[in-house]
Amino acid sequence: MSKEKREEQVKVINSLLELERKVVGVKFYYDEEEYEVCPAQQVKYYIPYCVTVRCATAGHDIKIRKENIGCFAAARVLGMDEVTKSYKSGEDCMRLRMYSDQQAAKKAVDNISINPKCPCGIEISPLELMEKDPDVVIVVSTPYNIMRLIQGYSYYYGSYKGFKMAGNQAMCAEITACTYVTNEINTSMMCSGTRFLSKWQKDEMAMGIPGDKYEKVIQGVYHTADPLERDADKERIKKAFEENKMQAPDIHMGKNYDTNYYHIGETGIR
Repeated sequence: MSKEKREEQVKVINSLLELERKVVGVKFYYDEEEYEVCPAQQVKYYIPYCVTVRCATAGHDIKIRKENIGCFAAARVLGMDEVTKSYKSGEDCMRLRMYSDQQAAKKAVDNISINPKCPCGIEISPLELMEKDPDVVIVVSTPYNIMRLIQGYSYYYGSYKGFKMAGNQAMCAEITACTYVTNEINTSMMCSGTRFLSKWQKDEMAMGIPGDKYEKVIQGVYHTADPLERDADKERIKKAFEENKMQAPDIHMGKNYDTNYYHIGETGIR
């Protein structure tokens, strides 16, 4: 996808949804020369990976190496640090008192996706600023907007049954590594660490979308606006598309999937 097309897609998603943060793209680099020419700003200090995502949602284009990631757990799942035996056994998590026993800890660890390859660096950027297609697209927003993105995914791909959530390692493992390794969507309720470090709001959650499925997901949100949105949001969407001089979805006021196709009587839908 060209940079112009990515910019257009950002306009579309912002017209469809009320996003307070920028949509973020994540790109893994395995070639040193490619990484060097990436125009994003090289971080010169330690920074937790989730904080780089937070910075990107505010408009900052960043790239990091292993030595910049100020969180060993993030470096591990992103493929930049060793996966130790004590980690795989669940012992490390047990020391943190996050699980009742080692069996529960190991089960949780076994469900965490880890990048099997070792990147030399990672770009974390507002999607519209990226020169190359992202491997993962991250949206941090309200449950309502994440619902709409899942509905957009389902429009083309049907229900997804493989969500991985444990309330731990949210941005690095659940959103970035899981989406990258499985090439599927994932959602996260965030974790205590990223909520503290990145200062996410209590009503925010996150969704990871594979870079090569992002366009279809947004198209799905576009095509489901008429059956699934209510009139107030339909008015907002129409106005946003008009302001951006783009073709709005085919919208019918007062009609939805549950009023257009079902008769609602005194005893409910029948």
